[in-house]
Amino acid sequence: MKTFEFTSSLSPALRIVIFIAGLFPLIAPYELLMKPKWTTFASPFFLSGLLISLVAVGLSIGFLVAAVVGLNEVVRFNTVQRKVTYGFGAPFIKWRENHILFADIREVRVDTQTWESRPDTYRLRLDTTHTLGGRPIKFGNFATMEEAEKTQVEVRTVLGLS
Repeated sequence: MKTFEFTSSLSPALRIVIFIAGLFPLIAPYELLMKPKWTTFASPFFLSGLLISLVAVGLSIGFLVAAVVGLNEVVRFNTVQRKVTYGFGAPFIKWRENHILFADIREVRVDTQTWESRPDTYRLRLDTTHTLGGRPIKFGNFATMEEAEKTQVEVRTVLGLS
């Protein structure tokens, strides 16, 4: 095996869907603040509409930012050159790559992402010695711990950490 990689990306179609979904909450400020033509701003109804509108605008901003700057990432293991390439970018963020030598990788761990409304998911994490400011590189998305641990063993073998 010469190379293998893990990719995580938002397709253009998904970005468009997220962007459009981000526009819908903007209906609230129009319906609650602009359309009624308020004569007094001290009304509890106006204040509750203002609060709802502020939350809606915040939600819209979150969706719009996610659609525009949601990262595409790739983690590529090259066994011939004995390095890991971590690349990331977005439509308005220039693609960047960092190269980490296998010798600079201390450990491969499994991280658990706990969710309130759905089952836990798992990612692998590369702990490096000095690259990226010592920050770990997280990659992969696994539905089960067994799947994550199996891939962890494969990655550790490729890196020579077994």
